[in-house]
Amino acid sequence: VMDINNNGRPNTLNKDVVLFNANRLGKCPIELPSGVCFGTAFSPSCLSDTSASYSNSLGIKYKFYYASTVCDRWGGAVEAAGGTSNMPTLSQLHELNELLYSSGSFDSEKAVSMGLPSSYDFHIWSNKEYNKYSSYALHFSHPGVENSLYRADFAREAYALPQCECD
Repeated sequence: VMDINNNGRPNTLNKDVVLFNANRLGKCPIELPSGVCFGTAFSPSCLSDTSASYSNSLGIKYKFYYASTVCDRWGGAVEAAGGTSNMPTLSQLHELNELLYSSGSFDSEKAVSMGLPSSYDFHIWSNKEYNKYSSYALHFSHPGVENSLYRADFAREAYALPQCECD
């Protein structure tokens, strides 16, 4: 939890304080038009136990080719979310894109309330792997440029969104 304006108490979430790396606290902050909800976005750490995690219990198909020497952040996102089934699909990421750019420009207030950066140019992991080197992520770029889905190296810095129950 971080105080963003030093206005004193009582603090109001997303006005006076924002959450970083805190998921599943209270109400799910992201509800998509399709009715699926996600917790606060966070930056995942490396996959903790690669041998156990690649046993397919998390829905991971491929062992990251460089897992022994490079941080597998996509695997860390999967692990923290409790499996690929609890991460956004490609179509859900596009729904999120519509929410963040609904007025034709990037809605920084809405992004911050979701645990995302206040400015564009960030990535969010999807639940879909491409191969043993990469997974799909959606790049949220500046307004006027179509946000693109692309294959991101598993070690890439990107945000994770854990699925949660809608209130």
